[in-house]
Amino acid sequence: VLLRSDGRVIAIGERSDGRCDVPAAEEGVTYCQVDAGGDHTVLLRSDGRAVAFGGNAGGQCDLPAGALFCRAWGALDLVVQLAVEVAPPSAVCWSLAGTRLA
Repeated sequence: VLLRSDGRVIAIGERSDGRCDVPAAEEGVTYCQVDAGGDHTVLLRSDGRAVAFGGNAGGQCDLPAGALFCRAWGALDLVVQLAVEVAPPSAVCWSLAGTRLA
């Protein structure tokens, strides 16, 4: 998964489970951070929203709607984000089963 200098993302490689199906960003929004897990990818947008795509067998792509993020990580089978949902910032983590851990 490659982040271009113009904020667009290119994904190459295994195409199963939508792993290379990068969601299009709306007009005026770019991607500013990319992190890939084993079967999924997490993208941080310039507006603070995050999107995830690819394998979702454990719910790792089910991000909370409307949450704002300042950092996103995609681990092998786990997604971890540092979320700015309320003050102070809180860490949010999803397990393989899609369970919100914190």
